[in-house]
Amino acid sequence: MDISAPVTLTIIVITCITSIRGFYNQNIVQELLFNPHMVTERNQVYRLFTKGFVHADWLHLGFNMYVLWMFGQPLEADPQWLGSFGLFTMYMVALPVSALPSLIRARGSIHFNALGASGAVSAIVASFSLFDPNRGLGLLFIPMPAIPAWIFGLLYLAYSFYMTFRPNRGANRINHDAHLWGFLGGIVMTLIMRPSIASTFFDQIQNI
Repeated sequence: MDISAPVTLTIIVITCITSIRGFYNQNIVQELLFNPHMVTERNQVYRLFTKGFVHADWLHLGFNMYVLWMFGQPLEADPQWLGSFGLFTMYMVALPVSALPSLIRARGSIHFNALGASGAVSAIVASFSLFDPNRGLGLLFIPMPAIPAWIFGLLYLAYSFYMTFRPNRGANRINHDAHLWGFLGGIVMTLIMRPSIASTFFDQIQNI
């Protein structure tokens, strides 16, 4: 077992335990998911955080935790990148940050619900793309040539932006707001925690 990323591993274990329990007990999900009405009218602010520890199904959980491990482990293992404290801080801040736009847009709504760690995971992916922009990335289960992480990040950002602001955006169940603002939050937090990454990032993409 790789113990170079104890925070990432701990988040994954806790999330898996809570989510799996929620699969068999919907009361757990209802108590922890994000609902604007419960946050604003009943002051249950904790839901901005706990929504990241419950998931809709096995695929939702498995994909988020796989991506978190793939990108979180290297970020945490290298103290020159984020390290354990930086990784924990980014993840926990990204959870509410990624939910705030939905909170504002659906303020007080009792019918809007969201759950999953996608917003915080998006922040981790964004941070990784700044630290190792030339790393080749592909899409899971989709045969395609690997593309540099920084281009992957731009495409992901563009897709999330379009899906967030497109007409009829409520037509599917995916909360793209969380992906977009989580990713942007990851960029901002990385620049705050490691200001030198800006110049390092541009040096790397210029020296491919």
